[in-house]
Amino acid sequence: IGNMEARIRNCCTQSNARSTVYRPIHYYETLVHTGMIAHPNPRRVAIIGHETGLKLREVLKHSTVEDVKLFYDNDDSIPAEWSDCSDVEIDEAFSPSSKSCFEDPRARVTQRFSNPREWFQDNSGYKEEATSEEFDVVIMDIDIQDLDAEFIRDMHDSLDEDGGILVAHVGRAPTGRELVDHASHFKEILEETGFESIHVFDDEKSISSLLSYVVAFVD
Repeated sequence: IGNMEARIRNCCTQSNARSTVYRPIHYYETLVHTGMIAHPNPRRVAIIGHETGLKLREVLKHSTVEDVKLFYDNDDSIPAEWSDCSDVEIDEAFSPSSKSCFEDPRARVTQRFSNPREWFQDNSGYKEEATSEEFDVVIMDIDIQDLDAEFIRDMHDSLDEDGGILVAHVGRAPTGRELVDHASHFKEILEETGFESIHVFDDEKSISSLLSYVVAFVD
């Protein structure tokens, strides 16, 4: 993980997106590209959380991507330019008539569930059937305090058993007694639910304070 920073920065040189009110663009680059680069051939991706337009923009920079499933509550507050893919060099399947990353044919927006918990529960229940979907990478940006072992287990079962990766932002890194070590707690849940290899790292460049991220591998 420690050697990925240069590769992440190199991958993101196309980005002209500005910072959001809450987070700089580096936050999204770190969150997205860490998991995408760690996988040898990320084709099927799920994005969970807010501001999916910015994450989608970063995911679509990877030419291997064939399908992206989006789960979000409300992206209407995100300015259009923050999900503008007009300056992103992606494959020829992208329609040049539209600047929006959401118009890329690889992007599928799931509006049925404002919370992905129910979708992943249903999907894991069909694990052995043709209707089940598997992902190479799941990018999660939601409050980890809302997560439990059951939800993470369903997410684990929806990842490709041969190399599937979950990457998540787990909050501010603990710098003193006043902060809870969320990463350690989340790591315990990941271990309990069957992830074989789990890595925690901090990134001081993402935002004004040190943030923790987790990358978990199915095998």
